[in-house]
Amino acid sequence: MGALVPIIAYALLLSLKDALISGGILPQIWETFPSTIRTIGVLAICGNLIVIQFFNSRRFTNAMRGLVFPTFAFILLWFVIYGKEIMVNF
Repeated sequence: MGALVPIIAYALLLSLKDALISGGILPQIWETFPSTIRTIGVLAICGNLIVIQFFNSRRFTNAMRGLVFPTFAFILLWFVIYGKEIMVNF
């Protein structure tokens, strides 16, 4: 479940962005911005926070721990992919 939520959230957010661009709501130039892909990745990873909060409110500590490790793996993967690109600006 910890790996499934960010993957589904990423697909949904990317589809939403494409639909908004093809519908003319967002300008075509948004399609080529690399920062939108990075931002969608961060938002997809943050989708796990909703599930973690749900488990925390129900006191499912073991399930919450099980979600934290895949979330950290996705964060590490995000930094490996986009970290050099971001650190160039600093």
